[in-house]
Amino acid sequence: FSFDERFSLVKEGTADLKNVTVFPSSQYIISSSSLPGYFKKESMQGDILLDATQDIISFAQVADILNIKVRFCGEEPKDIFTKRYNDNMERLLPEYGLRFEVIQRKESGGQVISASRVRQCLKDGKLEEIRALVPETTYKYLEKRGNANDE
Repeated sequence: FSFDERFSLVKEGTADLKNVTVFPSSQYIISSSSLPGYFKKESMQGDILLDATQDIISFAQVADILNIKVRFCGEEPKDIFTKRYNDNMERLLPEYGLRFEVIQRKESGGQVISASRVRQCLKDGKLEEIRALVPETTYKYLEKRGNANDE
């Protein structure tokens, strides 16, 4: 999915949340510039070293400008790279006056919900299974996109 598609889906999926503002990031927020290993993690083998300092400093600067006091992240039981990124944030964000809170990962069918799981369902043509994994707005988009691909 393109950035524009993902951005639109996030805006639509959070439209009912009055205390949420969605805005586009730049090359300095979780990007190949600030955290290159994140975008290559599938090809990395063995023990992954991660230094997310630059990414976290960039976020802290943006957070200060936007008056953000807490960074929320989903727990990460599967992806070791993302788990280490979360560990880095937990260690470094308080140095910038930011609280770090981990939100328990949602589950469906006894498994955590992940983008990888959704992508696999898409690949396998299991659109109805996706309904329990994503917001209704995203499901409708995927359903429509699937029909468009069938034409």
